[in-house]
Amino acid sequence: MTGDAGFTRVLALALLTAILPYPARAQECSRACLTGLMDTFLEALEARDPSDLPLAPSMRYTENGQDIALDDGLWKTFTRSSGYRLYVPDTDAGQVVFLGVIGENEESVIAHFRMKVEGRQIAEVEALLARGSTMAALENLVEPKPIYLETLPPDQRRSRADMIAITNAYFTGLDTENSGANVPFHEDCQRQENGVILANSPDPDAGEMQRLGCKAQFDTGFSTIVTDVRERRFVAIDEERGLSYALVFFDHDGSPKTMGGVGGVTRDVQAPFNRPMTLMIGELFKIVDGRIRQIEAIIVQVPYGMPSGWGNAEASAQPAQLAAQRAATASARSPAAPEASPPAAACDRACLRDFVDRYVAALVANDHTQAPFAADAKFTENAQVLELGDALWRTASAGPDGYELVAADPMTGNAAFYMIMEESGSPIWLTGRLQVENAEITELETVVVRSGGGFAGFDHERPDPLWNEVVPPERRNTREELVDAAERYMDALEQNLVDHARFDESCNRLENGVVTANNPQGQGIGAMTCRDNINSGMWVYITEIAPRRYLVMDEERGLVMGMFMFHHDGSHDHAIVDGERVEYSGATRRPFTTVIPEMFKVMDGRIYRITASMVAIPYRSDSGWD
Repeated sequence: MTGDAGFTRVLALALLTAILPYPARAQECSRACLTGLMDTFLEALEARDPSDLPLAPSMRYTENGQDIALDDGLWKTFTRSSGYRLYVPDTDAGQVVFLGVIGENEESVIAHFRMKVEGRQIAEVEALLARGSTMAALENLVEPKPIYLETLPPDQRRSRADMIAITNAYFTGLDTENSGANVPFHEDCQRQENGVILANSPDPDAGEMQRLGCKAQFDTGFSTIVTDVRERRFVAIDEERGLSYALVFFDHDGSPKTMGGVGGVTRDVQAPFNRPMTLMIGELFKIVDGRIRQIEAIIVQVPYGMPSGWGNAEASAQPAQLAAQRAATASARSPAAPEASPPAAACDRACLRDFVDRYVAALVANDHTQAPFAADAKFTENAQVLELGDALWRTASAGPDGYELVAADPMTGNAAFYMIMEESGSPIWLTGRLQVENAEITELETVVVRSGGGFAGFDHERPDPLWNEVVPPERRNTREELVDAAERYMDALEQNLVDHARFDESCNRLENGVVTANNPQGQGIGAMTCRDNINSGMWVYITEIAPRRYLVMDEERGLVMGMFMFHHDGSHDHAIVDGERVEYSGATRRPFTTVIPEMFKVMDGRIYRITASMVAIPYRSDSGWD
């Protein structure tokens, strides 16, 4: 949690920002100018053509925290302007926020846009898109609530500094205070998230918690599940209408076991809040006479610990630069490790396996200090750089009991692992790799597939024995040949190539514990052989696989493992399978990225087995290791 000192620093900075005068150039754009530029931007999105926009030379655009070029992401999938339109213009800051519901291909998507204007040019646009949200009530987002449009009498208005302090008090009430004691709520305060009324609901069928008022909810202590409210940015203040808009992250590290409930009853924390998760939130507050009267929020689930992308100026990149960077990344392929004798002090296969065991034992003990990590060891979970001891380190509850596959590569000092474990009593797939140097773990890269997230199976007792079989010398492949076999597979997926990858007829593929090729109980493409599956044309929605990092190669057992990022831009509406048109829907019709540790069993240059874990993350995310 954020400590008192941390809160004081955040509040002081917020107040200082509010009090200091903004440059004259920010005030050059009136309220009508700001909302007009936002409308112009949305019209360009609908036309999928940014060429006529008045863009600043260093203009930057993000979607759900990721840098996006102006020929990618929503620029390929936007289909319908919003009927629901609510603006929060801030002439002092030169910023405007738009809240609406847009069309992306065949889906309606709740969307918030923050725009910064400099010299009447668009300098920044930050989009929050609730793509594929399982919690949404679009019927409550047909038109803005009248209260947001009302101009306040002068005696009911508050200064910028006061409005920021009031907004910040709300987040602190959730974060460190776990009550509404110091949050100035209006007695009629109502909160709506993704259109769903979650506080002061008039619906008699709503849950007890939803029917409580804003302060009464806070006073239950339910927010102990929110372990940090970070990156609080107060981006638009409209004193005239009493509107304050903030962008924040709610972290739930999964460690609290109990939470407050209605009537003072303590309840056990249930999924998904008993495991690491982060919510990226844009939140609008109507402040009347110094009290919070109405709240409207967009909630976007993102990988645990993900940053906004706007906290570091060095992360900025112009759209043209982004396109060039992606082209360079797509053409770059990580080569196999050079053929060379390992140093005398290198860690052999047994040694690397021992380090994996020590890591897992420390993980189950929820204590990273029990494993031999280097002082500067780097750790990621689901492509997010985190501190050792965070994320799964807090919530792992049982080690592998049956399914555990480990591949070791003394040449690179890397070991890959695929195992079924438990987190807070529920099964997960833990996959990834660690690197050992000088008898210490220097790198730990993990992907966690959690139960309840849809596409996953956890009913495997042990790995297919073929994975651990030693390949006869006459059927072995060199390190370069192992990588080539995997590369041909990736190229076939990315470029829709027929008969490019080489498979044995017995090949099957396991993804998140589900057999997705050569499955005797499967149907459609899942029942096809690996060859027919890849040749089917079904995978045309995979638009790029980059980067491709090959980290573990075991010639003796014919294993090659890499870490891959699959990008899906949502622009394909169908595939042609066996001459028949197959319409895409759902996730395949929206932009997203998956982080995938994938391993291949190769003999005679042909792929016999494939195993992979995949977790969807915001479109155009990087791996954390690029």
